[in-house]
Amino acid sequence: MTETAPAGKTALRASRTSLTKDQVFRLWRAAIKDDDRFVDAVIQKVHDDMIAFDSERAEIVIDLMVRRHKIAGNEFRALLSDIQEFSTPTIAPPLASPPARLEQRSAKAIAAASWGNSVPCGSSTSTPGH
Repeated sequence: MTETAPAGKTALRASRTSLTKDQVFRLWRAAIKDDDRFVDAVIQKVHDDMIAFDSERAEIVIDLMVRRHKIAGNEFRALLSDIQEFSTPTIAPPLASPPARLEQRSAKAIAAASWGNSVPCGSSTSTPGH
């Protein structure tokens, strides 16, 4: 029996290879990096997810990243981790608002950013006022 794809869709089947999961991941990552459309789609999805999860915190993290702040990477990874943690289905009912620890992290990021602790691109140390 031949399986047909829905109208407007292409039927794709994953083929079995002798590649490891790590090798497949590295090839997939290279394919994404090689095509700006894929890069743009990934960035748009991450942005949309961050804004939907906690728009205020997302704006802070984006600002830290744009300014190359020394805590930007840690705050970005923490936000992505929290999105994943709170997006995972649980038995408990969903939270009405983010837990206090998320609010505390946002407050710390705001406080650190207000002290001008940004790091120039390519630098690993902070310079006051830069």
